[in-house]
Parts: sequence; C-alpha cells; structure tokens
Amino acid sequence: MTGTSVNHPYFTPDELAFLCDRQRGGKMSETQESKARTQACMFIEAVSARIGFPRATIGTAQTLFHRFYLFFPWRDFSFYDVSMAALYVSSKMHDTLKKPRDLLMVSYAVRFPELAAKAKHGGEIDIDPATLEADRRKLLAVERLVMETVSFNFRVRMPFPYVIKVARDLRAGKYLAKLAWTLSVDSHRTMAPLLFPPHVIAVASIYLAAKLDCIDNETGTPTQEGERTSQEIADYLGNSGPWEQKFRVELRDLEGGTLPYHF
Repeated sequence: MTGTSVNHPYFTPDELAFLCDRQRGGKMSETQESKARTQACMFIEAVSARIGFPRATIGTAQTLFHRFYLFFPWRDFSFYDVSMAALYVSSKMHDTLKKPRDLLMVSYAVRFPELAAKAKHGGEIDIDPATLEADRRKLLAVERLVMETVSFNFRVRMPFPYVIKVARDLRAGKYLAKLAWTLSVDSHRTMAPLLFPPHVIAVASIYLAAKLDCIDNETGTPTQEGERTSQEIADYLGNSGPWEQKFRVELRDLEGGTLPYHF
C-alpha cells in the first residue's frame, strides 16, 4: 500500500475514481463494487444495532470500510473481515471498545440467523472454537491495515454536531433538522465523507433536506413562529451569500454535482 505515510483525509473525485478502479481489478464491475459497499454498510449497521453502538461509532466504521478498499484489492480481503476490523478500530476511536470475540459472536448471529435461531434465548450461538480463533486472528491482522489507511491518526470529526449547530443558526424547524440528521447519517453509507469534511456534509444535508421537504409542499412542513420555512432555507443556501464564509462552505459544494451525487 502507498500513499498513507502522511494522512490524506480527503480525495478529489478523480483520485477516488482512480483508486477504486485500481482495487477492483479486472473482474469486478463498478456495479458489483457499489453493491458490496452497500451490503457491508448494512452489515455494520446490523451488528452495531445488536451491540448498541452510538451513531458516531457506526458512521466512522462505515467510512473506514470505504477507505480500506481504496488501498487494498477486493479480491484479497473478505468484506466481512474488513467490516469487523473497521468496527473494532472505530470502537477504539470513540471509546466504545468491545473485545474482538464479542464483535465476532454478534456478527455470526447476523450472518447466520439459522444458528442464532437455535441458540437459547439471550445465549450465544454454537461456533467452533477453532473458527472463532481463526476469525479473531484475521480481525486483528486486518485491524492494523485499517489503521494504516488513516496513518494511525485517530482524530475523528462527525457531521452530526454540525447539523445541530447549523440548523439552529438557520432557525430550522425540528422536522427539517431531523431529516437533515438522517441524511448526514446516510452519507456514511456513501463515499461522501472521503470527499468532503463533516461541516460541508452537514450544510449539504440541511440544504437537501429543505429541498426534499418542498417536493410535496411548496413551503415545506409547517413551522413554529420564529422558524424559517424549508423553502426559505433552500433559497438562502441556494444562492451565494455571507453564509458561505460563516459556515466555510461554498455554493458549488452544494450544487456542483459531486456531493449531491454521492448523497
């Protein structure tokens, strides 16, 4: 692997396309890659839900997963192994640490529901100890590779706090803020966090939420006194203005095509 001796948190669309193409090799199509990434993100969500991981741990794990396959070939690593290693690293980064064995046991229940159905209520499924130990060793081996992809830099920022702050500053209603929060959560299932910093994703989430809210209703969901309508917020963020300097986001980030495409 090259290119991770110095932390490189964000990529240009061309860089991302080049790295993805290189790691797919000749046998995997873009459609197959997209499907695999989606399945892995859903797997991480399912395991995390059973464990009770917070949203930050889940989102970071999904982004670590996406990042891993920019530097390592798909053919060399099972996405189950990479998913678990990414979740393990993320749990360390957010101080929500779980032992590898605990992560794996929950992952087996998600992967093999027929075995989980046979387990006693609240009990662990029956897994061969040799298989568990082999998977634990693989998890720890891939863990180091995951950490290499971020140059062992464990500092992490998420878009969620920015969504709350920007929504409050824009005087958005609760419905719009919740919708924007959901969109920022979903962004981690895409490559957007590898292209844009979290504050940009947050503003884009609010802008997209405002536009979506106006599809069935000209002004959006009714708001309380003192709050802006979704249409007012969409118009405000849809034009250049002082908000760009205030939020450190440019209009072209919201409407240039790259970020909206990844949402």
